[in-house]
Amino acid sequence: FFFHAEDGIRYSVASRGLGDVYKRQLLKENNMVAIFSGSRWMSAKPAGMDWLMKMAKLYKDHGADFYMNIPVRGTQNPGVDLGAQFESAKAYGEFMDKLNDDSNYQSLMQQVLTEGTSMINMVNSYECTADPEMGKLIDTSLPYFKITVFALAGPGKMESMMKSTAIAKKLQEAMGVDVSVWRGISGEPPAFVYIEGHKSCAAYGEMLDGSNASDDFNKWVNDAMNDPSGVMGIQTLARSIKHMV
Repeated sequence: FFFHAEDGIRYSVASRGLGDVYKRQLLKENNMVAIFSGSRWMSAKPAGMDWLMKMAKLYKDHGADFYMNIPVRGTQNPGVDLGAQFESAKAYGEFMDKLNDDSNYQSLMQQVLTEGTSMINMVNSYECTADPEMGKLIDTSLPYFKITVFALAGPGKMESMMKSTAIAKKLQEAMGVDVSVWRGISGEPPAFVYIEGHKSCAAYGEMLDGSNASDDFNKWVNDAMNDPSGVMGIQTLARSIKHMV
């Protein structure tokens, strides 16, 4: 999964786990479960990709349901996305505690702190929670994902968008697409994310043909993309490279 950074490249290497008490309490009070958290990395050097693969291996070694995706099309910022999803905020926090205690993780973080953006650069980062009505854990074993990020600036847009999104989700699930809706809680995206998991490029193309023939789906697209009152959609097709880790 990935999200496009609208405000350009930003750099940060601080640990972004649920380390502070305030965030843990916030998640608990709002019954936010099914968390996914990740970041987009970009490097022009082999050492940068080697660093990222080692980090992904740590995610795997600690049992995280991780994802590692590379964009196929639909983004202005190249890079590789690495993150993981968890069934609860508690599980997320426990994973981050284990990761922070791992000496290999500490060495990798020290390396990026020392070499900085000359080796690898973080483009953006995010934490999301599954929507109470339409969210669920994604099948990270699927090879392709299409992600649409919505930023709703206009008043009252969330309710209307969620209604039309439910129609689109039902239609795509009937075509065999794995769909989940998430809401941003920190970083990017600012509003909500529509994630489609596909078994192949052919399956993705078949879904597009079916969607384009649906009046309900086209209405959702028009509502989401063409309303100047405050809806913005950023779409990207990503290829999983998780199998390389």
